[in-house]
Amino acid sequence: MNTIGFTLVYVGFALLLSLFLMSEEVDNGLNKIFSKPGVDVIAKIGFYSYGIYLWHSVMLIFFYPLVVSIAHIPDITMLRFTIYALMGIISGTVMSIIVEQPFLKIRDKYFPHS
Repeated sequence: MNTIGFTLVYVGFALLLSLFLMSEEVDNGLNKIFSKPGVDVIAKIGFYSYGIYLWHSVMLIFFYPLVVSIAHIPDITMLRFTIYALMGIISGTVMSIIVEQPFLKIRDKYFPHS
């Protein structure tokens, strides 16, 4: 993998990108992939991404094991990953609203953009 594997990955992605760019239906395909609701969800996650980044590990270390044991969640990898991802996104979003945004308002009040 460390020698020829990475090269094959790069070539594969280059071929996929080339095929995608040669398609005459690029606009229609992009419009289907990036619909308004989908982009809105991704944009919100991006807006709260720093809070999600900070709090996902707290969820994994402290709260995820507690939730799995109390709720008796079966050992299905995709189910457990989905629960962990949702916990990380929700906790990061909530903490961003509670902590980060008020401090950003204070910052903007005392140190406005010029």
